[in-house]
Amino acid sequence: MTLNNYKENKEPANRRKFIKNSLIGGITFLSLPINLMGLQLPNEPVNYKLNLQSPTRYFDGENCFVHPRTGIIPLAGKGGNPRVVMTMTSQDLSGSDVFKAAYGMQTDDLGKTWTNPMELKALEPRYEIIDAVRRPPLQ
Repeated sequence: MTLNNYKENKEPANRRKFIKNSLIGGITFLSLPINLMGLQLPNEPVNYKLNLQSPTRYFDGENCFVHPRTGIIPLAGKGGNPRVVMTMTSQDLSGSDVFKAAYGMQTDDLGKTWTNPMELKALEPRYEIIDAVRRPPLQ
């Protein structure tokens, strides 16, 4: 900001605005060569197979497993493979969004075999009393 800008009552220089504009300009400038050349990756075949096997099933007409989530722990499985861990929640189908216990299971051989689902006490649901009824209800 110059003294003339200040005297003319123009907006003074702002550090936040300067950093924002510099960052946007820098990212735009750095991505320009990629945009001009086009990002070309080699089309090499990927070696994998998909199958429709389920590691577990649970549906008894009143409860079921929902919301499975997986994660990997590199090199913790057999033969240098990752360990795959899965968590899922049991849902009471008698109401809307009545979730119960969280369960976990794992595989060390890329899904060929899985442990049995075990309840995860650290992730157990919080119970509340609503209109004199315990929610979620006991099984």
